[in-house]
Amino acid sequence: MKAKDENVTVLRKSKDLYLMIAIFIIAVIAACLVRFSVSITELESSGHSKMWLGVSFLTGIVSGIFYRKNFFLPGLVVTAGFFIAVLFRIVYDLTSIDPTSHSLFPVELVIWSIMAFIPAVAGSFLSSMIFRLINKNQSEKQESN
Repeated sequence: MKAKDENVTVLRKSKDLYLMIAIFIIAVIAACLVRFSVSITELESSGHSKMWLGVSFLTGIVSGIFYRKNFFLPGLVVTAGFFIAVLFRIVYDLTSIDPTSHSLFPVELVIWSIMAFIPAVAGSFLSSMIFRLINKNQSEKQESN
């Protein structure tokens, strides 16, 4: 009996791992679309920042829909994906456009990561709370019947 329980636990852990990898890939793609959609001169504009915050929030909501156990972990995975996208853009700019364009890239990585982390966790938290309310209402309806 214990062997069967251990197999179920291993399957759940591997399913969670694959889910986190999928969320990470979705976040990288979404962030790359945002980051590479503007030229190097428009990267610091307020329009790009708002788009970055919005896409991070939406990606956090989507990650919270898929991973319902916890809201912090999907937000962290989304932030890691956005961090990688910023790193891709920095490497692209330094190698292809202007080697002097990102002289303070460590600070840039931190700022853009924070700007991705807060909305991603907020979006994941929002979807987590919505699902908790839905589950609570469904359980109350089943108890009343």
